[in-house]
Amino acid sequence: MATRKVHHQLRRHRLDPPPSMSPHLPVTAEQIAESALGAAEAGAAIVHLHARNPADGPPIRARRRSSRFLRVIKQSSNVVVNLTTGGSPI
Repeated sequence: MATRKVHHQLRRHRLDPPPSMSPHLPVTAEQIAESALGAAEAGAAIVHLHARNPADGPPIRARRRSSRFLRVIKQSSNVVVNLTTGGSPI
């Protein structure tokens, strides 16, 4: 049985860690989708996701960013996706 490294991001004090804190933090849409699908394959029933600016990693509240990885996840898995909005209207 192959093992996969699954990144689990912890949030403390409502701050997201910058990518420099962990090389495993998924930043691009492809990385976020791969991480979410890996968690689902490992048994997760729900994933909580943040769209990120692929240039430098901070969370971004742009609908087009999340739609890129949501499409891939929903086509490949029935995992429940909880998207953070950070209070934004999306």
